[in-house]
Amino acid sequence: MSLILDPIMADQGKLYTGFTSQHVAVMTQLAGQADLLILKVSETCLLTQTPYLGKHYSEENMKQLAIKLAALGPRHICH
Repeated sequence: MSLILDPIMADQGKLYTGFTSQHVAVMTQLAGQADLLILKVSETCLLTQTPYLGKHYSEENMKQLAIKLAALGPRHICH
């Protein structure tokens, strides 16, 4: 069975109302087990404990986020 995870929990660098750091911790654990991880930059920053830079991400910023996200262990990532 495949695990497809879309941790819908944040936008513009902020958690949606009702979500906590515990939710982020659980999603981070699940991300490491995912066969396919689908997420936005806000969620990537939360899962990798990286400060959110707003709308201004360089190619290098995105590359570093991808490296951190891959280190969590998902099999495939869709951004």
